[in-house]
This record gives sequence, structure tokens and C-alpha cells, in this order.
Amino acid sequence: MRIVIADDEYLVQESLISMIAEINDSWSIVGIASDGNELVHLIKEHQPDLAIVDIRMPYLSGLEAIRLTQNECPYMQSIVLTGYSEFAFAQEAIQLGASNYLLKPVGMEELKSSLEVVNQKLKIQNDFINHSFESAMISIVNGLDPALIIEELGDCADWSFTIAVFYVDSALPENEQANKLRTFYQHVKRRINQKRDRNVRCAFVFLPNGELALICSFRKEAKYRKVIEHLIEEFEPILQGISGYEFCLTMISTENCSFTDIKELMNDLQTFSFLRILYGVNKKWKLQDLIKKSSDNAFKLCYTIQKLVASFHERSHANYMNKLHELKTIFDTDELCKNEWIRNGISHYLFNTIQCQLKTSDDSMEWIHKLKKHGQSLLNDIRKAERPQNIIEQTLIFIENNFMHDISILQIADELQVTPNYLSTLFHKKMGDTFIKYLTRLRLIKAQELLADTQSQVQIVAEMVGYSNTRHFTKLFTEFTGCYPSVYKKSVSKKEELS
Repeated sequence: MRIVIADDEYLVQESLISMIAEINDSWSIVGIASDGNELVHLIKEHQPDLAIVDIRMPYLSGLEAIRLTQNECPYMQSIVLTGYSEFAFAQEAIQLGASNYLLKPVGMEELKSSLEVVNQKLKIQNDFINHSFESAMISIVNGLDPALIIEELGDCADWSFTIAVFYVDSALPENEQANKLRTFYQHVKRRINQKRDRNVRCAFVFLPNGELALICSFRKEAKYRKVIEHLIEEFEPILQGISGYEFCLTMISTENCSFTDIKELMNDLQTFSFLRILYGVNKKWKLQDLIKKSSDNAFKLCYTIQKLVASFHERSHANYMNKLHELKTIFDTDELCKNEWIRNGISHYLFNTIQCQLKTSDDSMEWIHKLKKHGQSLLNDIRKAERPQNIIEQTLIFIENNFMHDISILQIADELQVTPNYLSTLFHKKMGDTFIKYLTRLRLIKAQELLADTQSQVQIVAEMVGYSNTRHFTKLFTEFTGCYPSVYKKSVSKKEELS
């Protein structure tokens, strides 16, 4: 918790500082003011979580200072101090949203009790803000108009953003991949929770193809940018600890960007992520560095290798041999394939994804020979594809039983012991739609039924189908049906009356 103190008495300032340090030494005093003007300046500069203010101060009262900064710092909590016990002051403080009203001299126990109440309020507030942010980011990566999100989140359009996407390349069975990815996710989630701050928001989302992405938003001041930079740096040892033999986890991150750039950068991340095949998996890459290395020939080579690996895992011998023929043509004609660094990247990728050992020193003819032999001898022995039809059936049952809750592809993949990437790809292939679009459509169909068959208000129906934010539900419902939920409800009632 970040605190500012405002009191024109030096001894009161020192007493509060001492007591706060004794109550919780992890809380920080970010500013001390002796008058109302100083307090306004400190609040605008530091965006504190809490202001402990004296009512009677020079220039501006504590209450006037709070009132003047409500727009700049709308989530700030306040505790008001005074030596005057008039009820009018307490009433005004309460109207301004003060958490408590304490008479001087303030005792340790009453201050401690007030601070603990504030800390709990801030935790609930931060959880709500971060949950709203995460919901908004999920909507954006799944195609919702960013303009709707700006209206929903307001100030996010003025913040900076950083995106990191984590790509899995592995030859392990799906359940083992899922366990490793879950371990990584849990480690990173804990680290993020330790850094949580209302000036820094983080959302874990799964992209339509199933890759795990982290979207961070932060105020544009340098200190908050550094918080995110340090956070992402801390991921590298976690990556290295999880990655290894047969399981590669590669992180690709963006530079700081604006809110309106998110969708375009997501597309770029997906496009340029294939270049990790040539330049190295199990690493932390900047998107800009991969863009600099890109070329039409590099993309053609990457796509062919990726399709070769996919055919191997799908046990499609015909497709595998077809892609191997394409790869031979590229090897024979493309100078890029003679680069030792790139050959090393390709051999490492193929070993970790299909367990084919290729030596960098071997020529391209030998590589093709080994890949052909590897496909013929192992393709039919690969584990069965986890009974895909059964997996989809289980997924649909899970969605039907839990659509009203806050569910994700990660949760279902966890239940079925597969990776989100595998489940997303399989779901899209079998159902012809992404998981999130299918879930949204089901919720809205259920909402239509509830609006027609019950007397429940729109807000209650929204909650019953899994939307805590009524405005967000209304936008989705209107896009889906062409009318507002309230209008739909009235039209159904009118039809019933006429019939």
C-alpha cells in the first residue's frame, strides 16, 4: 500500500510514520504534505492508494484537497483526521468516500484497525479492476471492437501496454505438456500477484490458437514501465527451469505500445513467432528482433517445417511425405539453409518436437534421408491423438454444465490433461469455431431463453449466464440479436400477450 500523509503538525506526521512502519513495514509513505496545496500536488504525482489527511490545514482543507483530486485519482482511499468532533465534518468525509474518521490524537489500535480495513478494500478493488481488465483483453483477442473496451475501461486508452506470448514446442504426450505448462503458469501467476498494483494491470489470456499470452498495462510514468520490465525479466529463469529435453517454451514480447496497437501486435506475434524455428526455441525474444530477421524465404522454410511436424503428430504419413518433398526443394535451392546458425536452430527444433536427431555437420541430402526414415519407422507408433472425438464431447459437456461460471480453455484443458493449444486447435477443427466464440454464443442463447421464460431483470440474467458486467453483456447481446436485452424481453412478453 502506498500512502501520503497530510498534516500541518510535524509531530503528528512523525507519529503516523512511526506507527505505520510498526503496523506493516512493507507499506510505503510516498509523500508528506503540510498544507492542502502540497497534498493536491502529491496525490496527482504519486497516485497513492491511501491519503491520511487532517481536515484543518493551510490553503485548502483535507476534504477540499480530496475533492479536487477525485478525477485524477478515483480509486484512492482516505482516512480523515481532526481535533474537532463536529458531526458535519464526519458527514462530509463520508460523502467523499472516506474509509474512516479519526479524532486526534490517533491511537495505535484505531489506526491499525482503519489501515487493515483500507488494505482489504484495496485488495478487493484491485481484484475487481484486474478481473475487468482481463475480461476486456480476452474480448479484444477474440475479435471484440476495441472501441467498446475503451468505453468500458475508460483510462486504459491512455496507458502503455506490453504483450508477451509463450509458445510450446514439444514431443511429450499431451498430459505431460499440460503439467509443465500448468507449473509455468502457476509460477508466473504468483510472481504477478506479488507485483499487483492498481497502476499496473496484468491479464493472462489464451489466444484463439491456444497460446498463453500475458498482456500488461501500466501508467506511462517511467517507474511503472520499469515494474513491468523487471517483471518480464523475472520470467526468464522460470522459463529455463521449465524448458528442457522434449519441451521447449519460448517467450516473444513486444515493446511498449498503445491500446489501439494491441490487435495488430497480436497478429504480428502470431506471424513472426514461426521464426523461432530457425533462430532458436527455449529463448526470450523481442518481436522487433524477429521482424528484422524475417524474409519471404525464412517464412516459407518455417511454415514447411511446422507443417511437417504437425503431420508427424497427426500420424498423417501422406502429408508428412508431401511436406518432406517441399522441404527438400527448399534445401536444394535456398541459400538460407546453408547458414550454420539456422541449421542448428532447425535441428534443435526437430529433435525437441519429433525426436529426429540431425547433425548440423550433415548435408541437406542426409537430413532428408534421416527425416524420411524417421517418418517411416515412427509415424505409426506415435501415441493416439488422445481420442479427439471423446475430448470434444467432454469439452462440450463441461461448457454446457459450467457456462454460467468464469471458465477458460486452460481450466478445461487442465481437466482433460491436454494443453490449451492442442484443445483449441482440436476444438476449432471439429466445431468450426473458437472456444470463446462458441461459449459466448451459448451464453447468449441461454440469455434469450431466460429473458423469455423468467421475470428476472437484465442484470440478473447477465449474471446467470456468466457476465458480472451488465454493460458488457448488453453489448454482446445487442450484437448477437440486433436489439437490447430489455427490448427483447418486452417484445417476447408482448407476443405472449397477443397469443
